[in-house]
Amino acid sequence: FKAPVADNVAFNFGILYNNESQNVNHGNTYPGTGNGGGSGKDGSFGVSTFNAVITPDSTATTVIIGKQRLATPVTNAGDDDRGTGILALNSDLEGFTFAAGAFDSWSIDDLALTRGYTTGDNTGGSVTKPLYTLAGIYGVDTDYGHFGAQLWGFYIQDIVDGLGFGELSWTGSTFNAALQYAIASLNNDAGDVLSVVHPNGNPAGRANIPEANDLFVLNLGAD
Repeated sequence: FKAPVADNVAFNFGILYNNESQNVNHGNTYPGTGNGGGSGKDGSFGVSTFNAVITPDSTATTVIIGKQRLATPVTNAGDDDRGTGILALNSDLEGFTFAAGAFDSWSIDDLALTRGYTTGDNTGGSVTKPLYTLAGIYGVDTDYGHFGAQLWGFYIQDIVDGLGFGELSWTGSTFNAALQYAIASLNNDAGDVLSVVHPNGNPAGRANIPEANDLFVLNLGAD
């Protein structure tokens, strides 16, 4: 449900119904996981979005405050990933969009944080550790196709000390290509979220997973 804009402010409200099996472990016994102040869904029926959208006249800026879909390179808004917080987008410079976001709770719908393993079972459980992000996005249309670039940085308290994502892309009338690189420095200190969720018998009480991880991707396509 969308309310009309009044005094540069609009309100959005959405509900979610999911009739899949509700055999769900929200991870309430582990630090940093649980229902997340409303970022996750409650059973099979709940609020999916509830936010105010502010669009001042004096600048090409949009500010979204409240519960919202998370559309980033590491989340999937179309698959109901969402967070509760604030996101600001600015496009005053032609071709550029700058983003800044802070969320006190968030959810990745395909990931269940449960002891010793992860599952992709659409649990909708959420994480109550703050997530922060900064991004710069550029795009330009030319006679030779659309050229794009984006750079994202993320910090998640007690989970990810730093996560970066960069992309260079080109889309032509028939062919397209993209170079992507992502790097993450995980926080697996004793007592933090990953060490509790993924102990794997590590006597030091740390998560038995690498701290530094990176991924390089080359995409080539044709229509």
